[in-house]
Amino acid sequence: MPSTLNSDVVIVGTGVVGCLIAEQALDAGLSVLMLEAGPRVSRDTIVENYRNLPPTLRNHWNAPYPPKPWAPHLETRTPTEAASYLDLTGPNAKAYEQGYVRYAGGATWHWAGICWRMTPDDLRLKSLYGVGRDWAFSYDVLEPYYARAEHAMGVCGPGDPALQWPLRTARSRPYRWGPFPLVRASSG
Repeated sequence: MPSTLNSDVVIVGTGVVGCLIAEQALDAGLSVLMLEAGPRVSRDTIVENYRNLPPTLRNHWNAPYPPKPWAPHLETRTPTEAASYLDLTGPNAKAYEQGYVRYAGGATWHWAGICWRMTPDDLRLKSLYGVGRDWAFSYDVLEPYYARAEHAMGVCGPGDPALQWPLRTARSRPYRWGPFPLVRASSG
């Protein structure tokens, strides 16, 4: 059944980035429509999916999220379809294979709380190493957005700039919380 929806802002993707943008738009008083390729699912369904997997599949990050015909995962596509999505070549290409979850919430279902930043050098690959292209703007332009997203997600880290990453780069705002202490597993 066709319907008409009106919104000030339309966001494609309901992962962490889409949700952060939606929150900012809503805080500004705008109406927001978010679109996602996959279905909405509850956490208990995903947990049950995982519990019912054969042990040999439990180490595959995408196994509890079965693809839907209208929202296939990269792993379920034919080799030709997968190659048209992301082309990885070279001796270690398999190590850089990427995937995604087409479910409401996107990669927040399994992101593991890892929030790497690109480095200033990552944005200058052509001028530094002669490969790819340099970004159209510098790391200094991108950094405040990193800081805002990290704050919203609760990324933790050291207050001492000498211990922060990337090195030699000033943060525009401190980490929201200090680092969590390392916990050593007991062997007995």
